[in-house]
Amino acid sequence: MAISLAYPVWFLLQLTASPYNNVSDSNPALGIRLDLSVNSTSLKPGDTIAITIRENNLRPIPNEVRAASDWKLQGLSLGPCGTVNRPIGFAIFKGNYTKENLSTGHPLQLYQPGTYFCPMILSGISSYVFEPLSNLADVVGSCTPNPCFKLQIEDRTQVAGSWSEPMFPFLGLATFHQFSPGVYTVAGGDEWGTLLVLNFTVSDHVVQGYKCDNRDHNQFFRNYCSFHRKSCPRVSATFPAIGQHVPSENSGWDMSWFQRIGIGAYKCLS
Repeated sequence: MAISLAYPVWFLLQLTASPYNNVSDSNPALGIRLDLSVNSTSLKPGDTIAITIRENNLRPIPNEVRAASDWKLQGLSLGPCGTVNRPIGFAIFKGNYTKENLSTGHPLQLYQPGTYFCPMILSGISSYVFEPLSNLADVVGSCTPNPCFKLQIEDRTQVAGSWSEPMFPFLGLATFHQFSPGVYTVAGGDEWGTLLVLNFTVSDHVVQGYKCDNRDHNQFFRNYCSFHRKSCPRVSATFPAIGQHVPSENSGWDMSWFQRIGIGAYKCLS
């Protein structure tokens, strides 16, 4: 007997998009590490994604890091006022990008166009003095006396979509659009040249699958259960809601799992 499978679009998109929700990169010469994370890699239209980016001191002593302007990607920000004295920022792109081709994409307008009353932004910053093993830093720059103030070099922003970009002076005509189905890339970077990327997918549709017999189904789920070290029931023509046994966003699977399943699993999903 053959039965028909239906799998969410986001599951198919994960064949090419990164399934991880956090990434880090250390700069040993400066003794710092940049972290980027999202609260989920799978959304539905109307959902909000939370993006966290932070710079950490890896040294157990105070660490003064001289300010730089070595952004690998221009236009990163933490809000409508830019990076606001912090040396980090992020952007979201529609599409599946890597660090190598991000510059060919166009970042989404995450903040409503308009006039904003921004906090005090220093005209010049010379260094950040991080506390030991911390993301808390004194900001040294164009103020008297120094340091100007203390900041956590961290930001957490929630985003549910993007704004259209009307022509000036018609900024009030901008409209908000929820994330539409597809793959998105979150790029995070710092002014010392570190650039990180993560993916998330948005889907509200179901793809009707290939008709696979019970042997195909059981082979597919044996691979899944073996990978997750779980005990799964035998799949049969009467087994309900097969789609619910697809790995979830928090299950920790990776691309090597798809490679091990190979063509057999893909046939049942295409």
